[in-house]
Amino acid sequence: MNIRKLIREELQFIFNETINKPIKSEVKLSDLYVESDNILDAYFKAKNNLGPSSRSTDKPLAVTKLLDDSLILMDGHHRIVDKIKYLDTDNIDDILNLKFGAIITPENYEDLEDFPDGEYYIPLFDWIYDMKEQVLIEDINVPIKENKSKDITCKNCDWEWDIEIDDKNPHLCHKCGFDNKKDEFDYKELNNWKAENNH
Repeated sequence: MNIRKLIREELQFIFNETINKPIKSEVKLSDLYVESDNILDAYFKAKNNLGPSSRSTDKPLAVTKLLDDSLILMDGHHRIVDKIKYLDTDNIDDILNLKFGAIITPENYEDLEDFPDGEYYIPLFDWIYDMKEQVLIEDINVPIKENKSKDITCKNCDWEWDIEIDDKNPHLCHKCGFDNKKDEFDYKELNNWKAENNH
């Protein structure tokens, strides 16, 4: 066999191994593409407390990097939604700026059109904005520090209560109407709560 051909093949093999070697890094949520069905499945499981525990979110994400620098989430949808679930924020940008440790594996695909099943991947940025109201208010954003019994004590009247996942105003005192996050009275929301709960 031709020596030059052997050397060329060996160099090509070494080059490919170097180029496609996984690396440890950090990724920002706003830079990721996700598989739409997987992220929705993770969302509904987190909403109903059926998914993995948020305490296991330190495991690195598995991410594929395409030749156009697109970052595709291959594994970790549940970890991301778990983290969002217990993030103490009412700002969508706080979620988009979250960073995760990741194992990034380069692949020789030009872009999403070239990537297998690429049509099923969407920017996580778009999904989070589409789900903004549900994620931040209605369904799953439950701060860890408030996820305990009798965690809230009213600054105005010392009333104590449990955080409830479906309470859209968890900081509002239902006794005196003081919002302990805004540090002001909110009688409108108090009256709304009374009407909804027949008080």
